[in-house]
Amino acid sequence: MLTKNFFRSLSSFVSKTEHINGVDLLYHRTKTHENRDHGVLCLPGAVGTGSRDFGPQLASEQLAESVNLVAVDPRGYGGSRPPARNFSPGMYAQDARDGLELMKRLGFERFSVMGWSDGANTALLLASSQEAMSFIRSIVLWGGNAFVSKEDLDYCEKTRDISLWSSRMKDPLIEIYGRDGLQIMWSQWIDTFIRIYEEGGEICSKEKLNSIRCPTLLLHGAKDSLLPDFHPVYLKQHLGGQCTYHVFPNGKHNIHFQYASEFNAMVVEFLKNK
Repeated sequence: MLTKNFFRSLSSFVSKTEHINGVDLLYHRTKTHENRDHGVLCLPGAVGTGSRDFGPQLASEQLAESVNLVAVDPRGYGGSRPPARNFSPGMYAQDARDGLELMKRLGFERFSVMGWSDGANTALLLASSQEAMSFIRSIVLWGGNAFVSKEDLDYCEKTRDISLWSSRMKDPLIEIYGRDGLQIMWSQWIDTFIRIYEEGGEICSKEKLNSIRCPTLLLHGAKDSLLPDFHPVYLKQHLGGQCTYHVFPNGKHNIHFQYASEFNAMVVEFLKNK
């Protein structure tokens, strides 16, 4: 099902580049209703790309009929290279600035944001920034964390050696970065998480979370082996606006793949009239 959805998506979107904040960013935009005014910026996970991480959403006719998806390759990932990724505690804030500028460049006066994993972290910083608040209609988050805990580091270290990953997880990324390139990038990402933890652990402060007043759809897979349950609970407690929270009892980290039809329908219903 995953492969079928992904290849269906290849005919469902167009890929273009924009020069944003000094770099060329590749983005993937749904073809259907390309001029629809409700844009949705899709932010992928660590070392991910827009087309790979949001294949089932870019392929969704239901989403395409409702909104205009823009799935970006963050700077240093996928087709947005060069430059090489600058793995540092400031990378999420840089991705947030890039995402805002891209959507402005594409002509969206207001837009929603969907963020998965690292992309959810970026979405939090984007929605809480003073510059972006007037642009953000709503946000959809899953797999993200506002802070780094010791437990998170323990989870991460178990994944450091990519030879232990499943072929389904690593092979598409090896095609993009090469085996050695992926190993280096993943280790750099883990080292950045360690640095964030050593510097206090904060990604998005309570004050910033509370300043997010737009409607939020917060989703979580109860069997997510990469994200402890206390992270979505913390977000639900501290987000300042109306928050709709839903847990997939058997869901893992990639609920938007695992339950693509249900996930997409939930997003469409949430974004309606937002």
